[in-house]
Amino acid sequence: MELSQRSLSLGIQTILLRALGTVPGPVAFGYVMDTTCLIWRNDPRAREEAADDGCHEDELSVGSCLVYDNLSMSMYVLGIVMAWRFCGALFFAGRFEPPCFDSLFFFL
Repeated sequence: MELSQRSLSLGIQTILLRALGTVPGPVAFGYVMDTTCLIWRNDPRAREEAADDGCHEDELSVGSCLVYDNLSMSMYVLGIVMAWRFCGALFFAGRFEPPCFDSLFFFL
């Protein structure tokens, strides 16, 4: 890479790493937490405020979770973490360049 383009490439790399590292994580783990909830505590005032904002009746899942299914949550979290690790390993392996063996065997 040319010296004049290094700062641009570092900037693009930082933007991509931040976007891929900070945006999908909380969304995925939040979805897992929402799907493994067994008992929701609904707040009537928050439900009324959401209804006043124009939300439909089926979108009004306002409240907090009281009981989680711990086994399914642990399996989902393990699956997400392993999937991200696998994707990282694929990217790392795709970037790997094998060493040049010609320079190792210069005496032959």
